[in-house]
Amino acid sequence: MPWEKLVLPDEKDMRRMDAQFRGRARFLVDESMGNEVAEVLRRNGFNTKFAAEVGLLGCSDEDVFAFAWKENLIIVTHDPDFLDNTRFPPHRLYTSMKSLPCAAIAAE
Repeated sequence: MPWEKLVLPDEKDMRRMDAQFRGRARFLVDESMGNEVAEVLRRNGFNTKFAAEVGLLGCSDEDVFAFAWKENLIIVTHDPDFLDNTRFPPHRLYTSMKSLPCAAIAAE
């Protein structure tokens, strides 16, 4: 699927989306971003977990993705590997939970 240029929302749309989704969007901040990013999101009212808080430091991208999928979290990352559709196809979302030991820690 080719990339498409996004149309940015105007100021009115931004206020509407902020009111509608603030506090509802839940984030998982990957270790590539650091705990500071998680803290900034929290200070701004977002429900946020850092990878270390849920036992995902040093775990594979697949384990991080599987945990986020299971918990319905949006991944905040600087890791371009997450853009690879061949590693994260829709039919494999749950099978990546089978890898151990990180998935076992994350599943607790």
